[in-house]
This record gives sequence, structure tokens and C-alpha cells, in this order.
Amino acid sequence: MRQRMVGSSPVEKSYCILDYCLQAAFYVIKFRFHQYNYNGMMIEKQSSGYLEISHTADWALKVWAPDLPGLLEQAAYGMYALLQIQLQPGGRYECPLDLEAEDAEGLLVSFLSELLYLTEQEGLGFDAFDLAIEGCHLSGRIIGAPVESQRKEIKAVTYHNLAIQTTQQGLETTIVFDV
Repeated sequence: MRQRMVGSSPVEKSYCILDYCLQAAFYVIKFRFHQYNYNGMMIEKQSSGYLEISHTADWALKVWAPDLPGLLEQAAYGMYALLQIQLQPGGRYECPLDLEAEDAEGLLVSFLSELLYLTEQEGLGFDAFDLAIEGCHLSGRIIGAPVESQRKEIKAVTYHNLAIQTTQQGLETTIVFDV
């Protein structure tokens, strides 16, 4: 008895192609609404975080958090990840922070620019933040250590298409860095 392969008739081939297209569309939709780890396992979208996104010639980060202090903190983590900074183990430094700006976007750029300055000029990187925002005034303290290694450079934090948007989960923005 001869067995026939599935999909050998023109009609069956059409159904196989349609099935393949539907599966592909499903995966596009699935990836649009969920995040996945490197093994392809679905993970829940965190209430705050950052994600490097492709950008012509420069670097860009999509950042989200429930509130503005959290957004600034996640933006700092993302910027340090782009710089591929490693901090020295051991001694920790605490620096006071006091910044003023015209709006939330200005605070974000000023905050990241200050961190970038401290990294470039003082050789310090920060991994803990205690931030308070009142109106357009940012105060608090940042805690870190001397930079052990840094693989990449950022020239500046830009205002290019910068707009902090309110979402159902809190705030989100895309930050572009000049490299």
C-alpha cells in the first residue's frame, strides 16, 4: 500500500501554505505584545525597564516605569548598559544630586548628562538611586563606585524626538544618544 505525503496535492499544499502564513502572523502578533528571553520563553513585561532599539548612526533606548523617578533610574541603567560599564568592587561613593529643568524631558536629559559627566570626568559609575522630584526640580543622592572598565563611549544625551508619554502602566519614552 502506497502512502501519500501530506501536502502533496495542490489543495493540500495551499492549506499548508495558509497554515504556515497564519502561524507566522501569530508569532508576529505574539512578539509584539510580549517579551522573550534568549531561549524564546515568554516573560512578563516588567513595570519598569529599558530596551535598546535600533537607530541610524546613534543609539536609542526605550524606557518605561510607573513614575518619573523610576523612569530616570531605568534610563540610567540603560545608558550604563550601552556603555558596557563595569564598576570596581569594594568602595562605594555617594553623591548628592540637585538639578532644575523646564520640564520632565529636560530633567531626564540633565540627569543623564550629569551621570555621563561624572563617568567621563570623575571615573564614577552609579547603580543605586534615591531620587525625589517636585515640579521640575530633581534632588536626591546617587550611589556608585569607580569605573573598572568601559567598552563604549557616548558623546551626548539628545533631545531628538524626546517626549515622555503617559501610558496605562505609567510613563515611557525613547532616548537617543549621540555616539
